[in-house]
Order: sequence, then structure tokens, then C-alpha cells
Amino acid sequence: GGAGGGLGGIGVGAGGGEEKAGGNSRRLLCVANAHIHANPEARDVKLWQVHTLLKGLEKIAASTEIPMLVAGDFNSVPGSAPHSLLAAGRVHASHPDLAADPLGILQPSSKLVHHLPLASAYASLSAVLEHHENREAALAAGYPTPHERAYATPNHPLGSDNLSEDEEPIELNPSEAVNVIRRNFDVQAREPRFTNRTRQFEGTLDYIFFTADSLVPVSLLELPGELETNGDARLPSPNMSSDHVAIMAEFAQI
Repeated sequence: GGAGGGLGGIGVGAGGGEEKAGGNSRRLLCVANAHIHANPEARDVKLWQVHTLLKGLEKIAASTEIPMLVAGDFNSVPGSAPHSLLAAGRVHASHPDLAADPLGILQPSSKLVHHLPLASAYASLSAVLEHHENREAALAAGYPTPHERAYATPNHPLGSDNLSEDEEPIELNPSEAVNVIRRNFDVQAREPRFTNRTRQFEGTLDYIFFTADSLVPVSLLELPGELETNGDARLPSPNMSSDHVAIMAEFAQI
């Protein structure tokens, strides 16, 4: 992947742990924004960087109860060792990425674990698809899931809060929402079909993880497809200056 993947902006409306100063309380949110090494041959470096990041976050979590966001360009596809560590909390000793460890920095492999309750924001879309498939009758009757009601449109990524006074809220009906999700979502990987799309590479490298015991995603930026990312010419393009696409999530505190 090329340059890109960072958090463009963070608004904290309902944070986590409270800290009192001078009689006033404020809500805290821990945000880790990462850009992991890009060289596809340096699998050991990628995993070591992610492992080090997570261990640092575990120290913070041990000292205070605080919601966490872990996001950025991880230069790692779904199923890779860094992604497995983030999403599953461990890397299996037989994972092929562990074969690339010339300096022994990943040994023993049993240390490649963390205990943060991390979940991927976009993986939550799987629940929308499963809900649709298992309860088509309910959806047809007009009972969309919260994710479908809040699923963002390109012009209004965070829903009606961004509308001007003369605009009406845009809300997809359940079937439309599910079709939009399915078109640009990899159900097997439980992540977007791609967040990086160049002539040399197409796949997901960027993620937003959150602590699932304290935060819940309430809206997600709609995922673009081939047409929106310059077709066969791919990225960057005159309309999109980066070879990465934007991902964004809005969260509420549990």
C-alpha cells in the first residue's frame, strides 16, 4: 500500500473513563492511530509493530477503564498475522507469516496475544447481512436493524446531523441498504472488499477497531466500488488524490 491510512478527524461526543479536575468531570477516549510498515516482505516487522502497539495499549487498559479506538493503515490484509492478532487476539503458531522471522523477534509465538476486547467496526456489517438473510420477512415488513438505519450515504457520512436546514434525511430502505453493503463488502473476510486500489494491488489494508465492551458502532461510511474509484484506471485519480479510500465510523458509548 502507498501513503494514506490515518485518522482524518476524531470527534468525541461520548467518551469513556471519567476524570475529575477542579470539580469538573470530562470523558476520556484513547485513540491509537497507526501506519504499519509497508514492505510486503517484512512480515516480521509488521507483526512486531502491531504486537508492540497492542502491548502498550494493554498497559493503559490495566491502569484505567477507558474506551479505545485502534485505527489506521496496517498494510496487512485480512487473515494475515497482524490482522489475526488484532481481530482474534492471538496468532496461531502454525500461521505462515511466522516463517519470516530472521532475527527471532517473534519468538516464542505464544507471546503473540492480547486481551483487549477489540472488534472491527466494518465487521459489524456482517450482522446486517446475516440479519437480512435470516429474517427477510421482518425486514420486508419494515424492521431494519440499527446498522441499516444509520448506514451512511456518500454525501452525509454521519447521517442527519450533517444535513443543512433545507435538506431531508436520506434513509435507505432495508433491501437497498443490504444490497449496498453486500456489493462492496467481503463477507468471508468480514471487511471491505478493498480500502487500497491501485494497478498493482487491490485489497483491504485499513481498519477501525474498537473496544466492544465500551463502544458500539452506530453508523459507517458507505464503501465505494470500482466505479467510484476510477474504474480500470484505479487510484489515485483526479477526484481521489490517495490510493486509499476513506473509512469512517461513528460510535456510541455502551
